[in-house]
Amino acid sequence: MIFRNRKAFVLIVVLLLLSTQADGADPSGRESLFILGAGARPLGMGGAFTAVADDGSAVYYNPAGLGYLEYRELTLFHTPLYEGTNYMFGALSYPILGFGAVGIGGLRLGTDDVVFRDRLGRLGSFDYSNGQYWLSYGIKVFDYIALGMNMKYLDQSLGDLGTSTGSVDLGLLAHYRNTVFFGINAQDLVSGEMKLGSRGEKLPYNIKAGVAARYSTPNLDFLLAGDIDKTEDVGAKFHIGGEVGIKSIFFLRGGYDRSEITFGAGVHYKFARFDYAYKGHSELDPTHRLGVSFFFGPTISEQKARRVERQREEEALRAEEVRRERMADLRTRADDFYQNQVWDSAVVYYNQVLAYDTENIHAITRIHEISDKLESRARQELDTRAGELAFERLMRQYNRIADSLYESGEYEKARLEYEKVLQLDSANSKALDRLSEIEVHFDRAADSLKARGQALIAQNEYAEAVVVLTEAQELSPDDAEIGRRIAFARTRLLIDRKLRNAAEKLDEGDTAAARVIFQEILELDPEEPLTLDYLEQLERETEIEPVSIGQLKADSQYWNLYLEGLELFGDGKYREAIEKWEIVLEKYPGSRDVRENIRQARLRLRNQGQ
Repeated sequence: MIFRNRKAFVLIVVLLLLSTQADGADPSGRESLFILGAGARPLGMGGAFTAVADDGSAVYYNPAGLGYLEYRELTLFHTPLYEGTNYMFGALSYPILGFGAVGIGGLRLGTDDVVFRDRLGRLGSFDYSNGQYWLSYGIKVFDYIALGMNMKYLDQSLGDLGTSTGSVDLGLLAHYRNTVFFGINAQDLVSGEMKLGSRGEKLPYNIKAGVAARYSTPNLDFLLAGDIDKTEDVGAKFHIGGEVGIKSIFFLRGGYDRSEITFGAGVHYKFARFDYAYKGHSELDPTHRLGVSFFFGPTISEQKARRVERQREEEALRAEEVRRERMADLRTRADDFYQNQVWDSAVVYYNQVLAYDTENIHAITRIHEISDKLESRARQELDTRAGELAFERLMRQYNRIADSLYESGEYEKARLEYEKVLQLDSANSKALDRLSEIEVHFDRAADSLKARGQALIAQNEYAEAVVVLTEAQELSPDDAEIGRRIAFARTRLLIDRKLRNAAEKLDEGDTAAARVIFQEILELDPEEPLTLDYLEQLERETEIEPVSIGQLKADSQYWNLYLEGLELFGDGKYREAIEKWEIVLEKYPGSRDVRENIRQARLRLRNQGQ
């Protein structure tokens, strides 16, 4: 993937450089006064921003870019031009989860206190200004494409004269694997007429099309972009620009803006970014452009995560509500049978209540009361001449309760009821058979849990293995093998915890403390491989002269092997990455970076049970 991104980036560079040779179009025709652009960051990149459009200035360059924004952003920009003329821009973009993003913004180009005179002298002064104001919307229609639109209001004033009109912009922004980007913005595609005095002029449309490419390393981000501007009745103009981001804090920019060179810089700190742009001119003085952007509110990604969490909570609440309603219905039915002294049905429904809530005091109490009532009634009947019949009835009642518990899977409770049967009739074959079946069930369940616990140990899931094996031990307390496995899993948990503590000490540079912990691990398991590797590495590191990354970079053959290992590691191919790094380590045994990478890869393999 890194190779493909680099290849695409280089291809875009070549195409954009070639395009600068074509910037010789006929300059005749009319252009909008706002063709100068907006925002210090884009202008520092030569105005090549149609396929980038990743900040608040997207309202000007390509409203489709709003659909990809994460932060809410306020962008402000100002540049002084010639003869007291000022050029100002401001925009507020507001992404909304599930809706897209809206934006408002405006540009003003104006000169105040322009003196007019005749041959006799000064007659007075007037102001001249042009304004352009947006209501923007952008939405991501697919992961790789977004659409946008601007509704614009334009005004112009000259002294006491004034005029205004409206227009519409349409934009599209697409990307391929977040590496190559394509954008188009049709400005003033539909517009009215500006009329000062008796003469009116229709706004010329402008088509912006652009391509951009991104390429990133751990500390640097490269962005290269190119635009072509085609205004109605005017030849095409080209913009090329680039940006280098250093740790996403410092930014350097440069570009080519319609035959002029531009430079720029920026600093992004916490919630704000400060930008500066410089543009030279072949005949006039250069201009300096300043901008600031403020970022606020939760990102779209954070809002999505919160929405998912709220949905999960709501689903859990609904499930709990359904459970409570079902349990209340079962309890009502059980209480009705209890009041009517239909003991068998009452016990069945109370047991269903316990299936939802095993600690339900009401159901447990009622089942015991029913059992006591039945037992008391049966014993009273035993004292009468119908004692034998009462005994049989009591036996049937015990059997019904025991059978109900057995069939519902409540084996422990069923065993207690069958034991009551045996207290009255020690030779009862059904009770003896059922008790035997319950014991077999417990043995099988214990074996199943034991096998599952062993499988979890094999997968290095020691904490869960302890829980499962403890359940097995409760079912089969005399099984010594279960006890040994629990002891082994707890020992492995302790070793893993100590390994993490030792690794933290190594990261802090406290090798002495790490050695003490490693010795404690060896007392628990003298053959623990990762600990032996750590100790061997510590011994070697004290004997071998260290090798820096700079020295490694100087050897292109082994530096390439080192980078190939990083790519394999990122793809989850840890064994292949270790093989690459071990070749490097044979040549440069003193490289701590290579050793640390190998250690991390081995830890990943061990966590995967390999």
